[in-house]
Amino acid sequence: MEPPPALIFQDAGGNAPTLITLGASADMELASASAVFNGATASGAFLACMSLYSQADVLIGRFFPSQRFAVGDSGEVTFAPFLGGADAVSTVTLQLKVFADATALTVGDGALIVVADEEIGGLNLIDVAAYVTTVSSAGTPTVQIRNVTQAADMLTTRITIDAIEFTSFTAATQPVIDTANDDLALGDLIAVDVDVAGTGARGLGVVLTFG
Repeated sequence: MEPPPALIFQDAGGNAPTLITLGASADMELASASAVFNGATASGAFLACMSLYSQADVLIGRFFPSQRFAVGDSGEVTFAPFLGGADAVSTVTLQLKVFADATALTVGDGALIVVADEEIGGLNLIDVAAYVTTVSSAGTPTVQIRNVTQAADMLTTRITIDAIEFTSFTAATQPVIDTANDDLALGDLIAVDVDVAGTGARGLGVVLTFG
């Protein structure tokens, strides 16, 4: 059987979005994609994200750098598929809603508990973030991620959201993952513990990235 017709496209640069139109029977395999982010006007450290969508606005993939950019930094986010081998590792990002937008944060362990399924079982926690939809007027909402099954906190420095801020991306103190307790086994239970609620904060969510 002959392979379907394929489109080869290369763009040396330009502003997003870039649109590629395929014929009805055409097929395209993404070899690589990259985007350069300039933090010259950033107000705080930021985590860049490159998203790829189909023409029907269906998300194909979302890619992050290995670390946040500092204010003023520039950096590149690149996607290049692994071409095979036993060491290929996928990256999975989970966005978990812990409290509904109208619900005030409350202190307590296990505000949300999820299970490590086949998608993330065997991976390591590599990045974390949190957000609220109503800011804290005073106090710093603080979140710990805990492996219930292994009875271990996964962060040595917890996620914090500064007062009058919506996300942890701009927090003065950034979270640190405990590399001795960052691994997940299939079936492990993962808890979101709220250690500090702040004042008036509502609508907590957390973003966990595994790789």
